[in-house]
Amino acid sequence: MTNFNNNAQFIGRLARQPLVKAHKPNAQGVVTSATVLLTVAVKDTHQSTQADGTKGYGSQFVSVNAFVKDNNLLNRYKTFGTGDLVRVEAHIESNTHNGTHYQNIVVDAVVPLETKDIRDTRKANRSTQEKTTVANTGGLQF
Repeated sequence: MTNFNNNAQFIGRLARQPLVKAHKPNAQGVVTSATVLLTVAVKDTHQSTQADGTKGYGSQFVSVNAFVKDNNLLNRYKTFGTGDLVRVEAHIESNTHNGTHYQNIVVDAVVPLETKDIRDTRKANRSTQEKTTVANTGGLQF
């Protein structure tokens, strides 16, 4: 699992759409914080030994139940989709309330490393190249 120290970041693909649960609005009716559940598929950082003795890396799902304070960040989550490659940066805030110690994972940034526009363009280009290749290799040669 990803260990969160005071500051942490990991890179992975969103395994599913982020779930955003807004907290209660303030006196002005504005939601200023929310909890976001990010489920990210990341490459395991430690090597595992397979049954046949070979070394390998596995992938794992990391769920981050993150407390978000920045409303701009909150709005950006809605633009992310399943499969997006993102870098999640976070830190831990600790506090004590009524004698109980709490730790919140606070997300500082979720940076998209591959935008949907780039993916769509690449996909369109790949389709065009595949069609061209098929057209060029087909037919009888004399």
